[in-house]
Amino acid sequence: MVPSPHDDERASRQHDLIVWGATGFTGKLLSNYLAENYGPSGHSVKYALGGRSEAKLTKLREDLAQETADKRFLDTPLVIGNAGSEESMQRLAKQTRVVASLVGPFEKSGENLVKACAEAGTHYVDITAEYPFMRRMIVKYSSLAEENGAKIVHACGFDSVPSDMGTFMVQAYAKEHFGHPCQRIRYGLTRLIGLVSGGTVHSLIELFSFPLAVRQVRNEDTYLVDPMTIEESVTQETMKLSGWMLCREECAWDPNFGAYAAPFIMAPTNTKIVKRTAALLPTVYGSEFDYGECLAVRNMIVARLFAWFTLLCEAVLIAFPAARWIVKALLRPGWGPPAFIRRLCCFAGDIVGTVRDGVGKYHKITGRVGINEDPGYDGTAKMLCESALCAALDAPTIPSTCGVLTPAVAFGPTLIKRLKKTGMTFEVAATEMDAAESTDMGSDTKRSDDSLTARRAVHHRAQRK
Repeated sequence: MVPSPHDDERASRQHDLIVWGATGFTGKLLSNYLAENYGPSGHSVKYALGGRSEAKLTKLREDLAQETADKRFLDTPLVIGNAGSEESMQRLAKQTRVVASLVGPFEKSGENLVKACAEAGTHYVDITAEYPFMRRMIVKYSSLAEENGAKIVHACGFDSVPSDMGTFMVQAYAKEHFGHPCQRIRYGLTRLIGLVSGGTVHSLIELFSFPLAVRQVRNEDTYLVDPMTIEESVTQETMKLSGWMLCREECAWDPNFGAYAAPFIMAPTNTKIVKRTAALLPTVYGSEFDYGECLAVRNMIVARLFAWFTLLCEAVLIAFPAARWIVKALLRPGWGPPAFIRRLCCFAGDIVGTVRDGVGKYHKITGRVGINEDPGYDGTAKMLCESALCAALDAPTIPSTCGVLTPAVAFGPTLIKRLKKTGMTFEVAATEMDAAESTDMGSDTKRSDDSLTARRAVHHRAQRK
């Protein structure tokens, strides 16, 4: 990889990393992860803790010193700022190589920092799943960030690192071993145990706060953050509104996982991220790539009950603003599941694709991703931290591409290597398919091709830039 010419200027900055929102629930987990794995600031990473309350940051610093029995943590630099002030965010961005932001909802609190980082050539990573926010940042700041040598990388937590990096792993394997990528990939979460925090709930409810017509379009448009559909008018005027839910997965039997496909609440976000990656990396993903995501549930009754419950919750939150207000009041930002519950949590997922070799035989490629801790909090803190350190410290081994990117485009296999060292699972293997499986695969691929062609016509994707 060719280092960016901006790397020398960033190397002279005061900090390698600023954790912005360090006193929030996930921010504290990230701060603890840094302390446990990289020691005091300046030992292996020059990091600072950032937020708007000096008192809370000081308390966090004291807690780190007490928990680690190391007084050096009392010297951890603190950065005080106000997310609502452009000037404050500009001062913050100029101090560091990369900012890891955990301050949401990002639609309300995130733009000033993204703008400041794009202007200052400062790398930026966050954990947002708010795809309307991502779209606005792409349209407004991607060119500016590219010009100034900054990587702006959204969705660096449980949404959407497993989906994005897992799919990247499978496609890279297919390209290396068979000469071309899988045309269609299906991701199924085979195991998921976890709870939600107040901050996550507030960010999710933010998606329900847009006018109905806009929300319909954005939920349905799986290419919303695709670089070839950034014209807002194209999406809003040409899309046919066929639904209004976030989750539209049918509870049908999926032979890829030997289970029933149930809706996964974050699939709309993850799908958009993966498809943006595919558009930005056509040599790795091919020009006819398609992707789908679900929960893989063994029992049909359980799958249907889960789907109905999910749709009911969404319908209530969409139809009744009072319901959104009550949920937000009950689950305040800063609250999250206690440690003894998080230790019982985990997730595992299979990423499945098919590819044909040089003699016409089909092979099934299966990637596996997983983590033995709460994926939304401890896992997300780990994923965000390692993404930030990729940007701050791994310039020689990560792609030099800049702009508003996805984790796979920004960091490539380097992020997978970092996450594997932390204990996260990333595995991939191929098996030859028998004649019956190949026949079924051919029919399925044909249906996928027809569906993909129809969707592209709707999205005016024939007019490529």
